[in-house]
Amino acid sequence: MRRILAFLPLLAVVAVVGCHHWPFNNNGGGVGDGPPPALFGRNAEPKAADLVAYLNANARKVKGGLQCNAVVIDAKTGSQVVGMDALMACEKGRNFRMKAKVGGHNVADFGSNDSEFWYWVSQAEPPYVFHGNYDEMKTARTQLPIPFQPDLVIAALGIGEYDPNGRYEVRSYKETIELIEQTTSIQGKVVFKVTVFNRGPVTATKPQVLAYLLKDEKGTDIAIARVTNAQVHRESGAVLPRNLQLVLIPEKPNEKIEMKMVFDNLQVVTFDAEQRSTLFVLRDALEKRQGFDLASGAPDAGVGKGTSIQRTNGSVPR
Repeated sequence: MRRILAFLPLLAVVAVVGCHHWPFNNNGGGVGDGPPPALFGRNAEPKAADLVAYLNANARKVKGGLQCNAVVIDAKTGSQVVGMDALMACEKGRNFRMKAKVGGHNVADFGSNDSEFWYWVSQAEPPYVFHGNYDEMKTARTQLPIPFQPDLVIAALGIGEYDPNGRYEVRSYKETIELIEQTTSIQGKVVFKVTVFNRGPVTATKPQVLAYLLKDEKGTDIAIARVTNAQVHRESGAVLPRNLQLVLIPEKPNEKIEMKMVFDNLQVVTFDAEQRSTLFVLRDALEKRQGFDLASGAPDAGVGKGTSIQRTNGSVPR
């Protein structure tokens, strides 16, 4: 029952009627010119420090965060597909928020900050706001069949910074180079973060960084974020994704979830304290909704926590 409760909101994303974007077109225009020259030649063997320095240099070009008011999402599991429109805001670290609509109706809300994460889908029954505290999830009573890793999405958006003093392994292949770091999942399990670099010519559809992978301790993929089309932000020069493919792989392969996202007019922005107090907080998502604590495995007491939060013009609208 607990596994069903944890998986239901993600599965419900593809249960909403509608299918208007699949497959998406990779040939749309981006922001600014194509990506800059390649980091290294096909025969070069860069060290981990070189790869980390490249990633951090690109991330630091974005002084604030990112916001996109025109995200096109196609979600697919099995033969079921749904097209959604969404609004997204994020900052370095774990500050992330995405709200999706179908036909003008709110259907999903995904968010996180440094201490907790949450997700809500209107078609879930009951439509809980599932949430968890990162520290408490290591001993949670609810096992998540699909790892929720905001860091993976932040990195794939091009603004995630890497520890220059971290321990990394570099693996070289004919077409790619992998930067590998061992870490732990939200529930305390050993996982590996893999950043895949392109060895060949850099283009908009084949940028320098091709993918971000999350693997379990046996090396099996459990989450994949592929950059299938890149764009350069004119003002900062940062290479950012235009088209991103996110794949979440549960224990049962037939329950795999694939989300293809197109970021039109992706903006570099600076959020003030008041905006952060609305965008990246759980209590905003809980307004007039029932919460479910994944760590304790039980519904919250009461409905509509946080109804006193004041919205600002800079926040993602509901």
